[in-house]
Amino acid sequence: VDGLRFDAVHAISDPDFLVDLANRVRSALSPNRQVHLMLENEHNCAALLEQGFDAQWNDDGHNVLHAILTGEQEGYYADFSQDSTAKLARCLSEGFIYQGEADRNGKDRGEPSAHLPSTAFVLFLQNHDQVGNRAFGERLLSLTSADALKCSVALMLLSPMVPLLFMGEEWGAAEPFLYFTEHHEQLAKAVYDGRRNEFKDFVQFTGTGNGEAVDGEAGNGHARTAVPDPNALKTFQDSIPDYEAISRPGHQQWHDFYSQLLALRHQHIIPRLRGARSSGVQILAEHAVSASWKMADRSELRISLNLSSVEVPLSETISSEINAGILLFSWGQRSNQIANQIASQLPRHLPPHSVIVNLKEAA
Repeated sequence: VDGLRFDAVHAISDPDFLVDLANRVRSALSPNRQVHLMLENEHNCAALLEQGFDAQWNDDGHNVLHAILTGEQEGYYADFSQDSTAKLARCLSEGFIYQGEADRNGKDRGEPSAHLPSTAFVLFLQNHDQVGNRAFGERLLSLTSADALKCSVALMLLSPMVPLLFMGEEWGAAEPFLYFTEHHEQLAKAVYDGRRNEFKDFVQFTGTGNGEAVDGEAGNGHARTAVPDPNALKTFQDSIPDYEAISRPGHQQWHDFYSQLLALRHQHIIPRLRGARSSGVQILAEHAVSASWKMADRSELRISLNLSSVEVPLSETISSEINAGILLFSWGQRSNQIANQIASQLPRHLPPHSVIVNLKEAA
């Protein structure tokens, strides 16, 4: 067993149970054996990450990146769609975005987390909750541009946070991941009705009755699309990834992209990872930031990211930092322009939907 992932610990009323369990796991093992204890915790309790637990799935990081990539602002995305660039900067520099601030419902959420190492946070763009809880289970590739998504993938796989991949994303799987169950009779009906009711206030379903989307303008006789029945066999079958797709040209390109980034992570990031901490984030423009981390060997990793559709200028300081380091990776709509800028020692701009990752060795 490599470790345990604890689901929804915010629903456990006795936090001492979690601390005691972590202590018992640690005391039962050799100090040389690494066992990963990971949390899902909507309450962003940083204290647990100092009491035996290694890391938490950082929903804040997912939510702000999803809001930027898709423009969605309904449901819990409303907490991340306003001031999203500043919130992304806080995520990259401090881990949690909500560290005691009130959410859209006026409820205080979270604890200060800036003192924790970057590896205390699991960063992801998709997972079973975030995809499966959507009305139609859409994967991110169908909700944003491929270029913007690739820049976000580079951030996820090359930052010091712990990356998490959702099944099939590494080859660009196109199948949805729907909410499916195998309940019967009254429970089956309750779950189906609950799913429809969950989306009744979303714009996509407004005016159509519980959980029914309109294909076209409401009231013009267009067909309605109901939220898939969680208990229907077809809902499950439609969610099965096509594992043979990986060998097809478009999917193979995605697989090669992820493989390249993971190889870079293993070569350059993991050996320097233990104790890595943020050394600051600069906001360049809306949806564009430059984040840096001090690594274990005192080298500095910098990721300059532009998720906007316009070119963004780089400050002289950041240009100098990029020039002083080793280019690990770059991607963008104008990749040749990025490479030429760096080759000529003049990285003055980030093209639309682009990323530059560089590493400056310790002096």
